[in-house]
Amino acid sequence: MNEKVTNAKVDTFINNLEQWQDEFKFLRKLSLDTELEEEFKWKHPCYTLNDKNVVIIQDFKHYCALLFEKGAIMEDKYDTLVQLVHYFNGISDSSYVQLNNHLDEMTIFSKNAPSFNRTYTIPFDKIAEISAPVILCGPIGKDAHKVGERVYKKSAFEELPIILETIIKKHFV
Repeated sequence: MNEKVTNAKVDTFINNLEQWQDEFKFLRKLSLDTELEEEFKWKHPCYTLNDKNVVIIQDFKHYCALLFEKGAIMEDKYDTLVQLVHYFNGISDSSYVQLNNHLDEMTIFSKNAPSFNRTYTIPFDKIAEISAPVILCGPIGKDAHKVGERVYKKSAFEELPIILETIIKKHFV
């Protein structure tokens, strides 16, 4: 595929990141290797198709993410949209199957967590033994971990099943 024209604002944004630069460069290349066009919206790299938002790269404190506006609308004719990439996507039950830090670093965590080992424990040594790869996928939603939390039905029941099927077929079958 021909080299795409990149957006200067995205260049500046990535160069000024304090963390996740390599991950952003990887996700940017992944996005530009498709027919998507690069833009800079909402202070982040955004990739569009026919002037419609498809994906945005977002940085967070503990992870960065490739967020799909409408997960399954784009044909993956270059076989690049679904990639097995290591990113921590927040605490979930899946966080109990892989430990990315040295066990000594977890001592710092346990000393700084209020009431750790009194009301709640995490079996860090057992997690280190399991060390299983994790892929976290879920529907687009709103107000996560709040009383009014909800998911977008189309994302949950139409788009996510297609994304999961693609991931399973590509990486596990």
